[in-house]
Amino acid sequence: MARTLQGSATTSEQQARKRALQCIARYYDVGRTVNRETISFRLETDKKEKLDIIAASLDRDRSYLLNEAIDAFLEVHQWQIQHIREGIRQAEAGKFASKAEVARVFARRRK
Repeated sequence: MARTLQGSATTSEQQARKRALQCIARYYDVGRTVNRETISFRLETDKKEKLDIIAASLDRDRSYLLNEAIDAFLEVHQWQIQHIREGIRQAEAGKFASKAEVARVFARRRK
């Protein structure tokens, strides 16, 4: 990798360091206060074992992985709910696609 004239790290090295610091900050919750609660739920044994294997391979604890999975789940479902509500709002306002618009969409998907 090329270095700049001052001998400092290249842009890609700087970006890698920045990403590493962001990961460390997220891991230790640096710069934010997070209210946490303990919950419990039943989980099949094989799922727990798989979760623990993944956690060990990532050098993370089970709680971290569960929080990441819940974040992803919430993000997907919140996106879906938002788009469903927008569709309902448009329908209630009488904004429907014409037959020609629907036909064009289906024609593109057939390709």
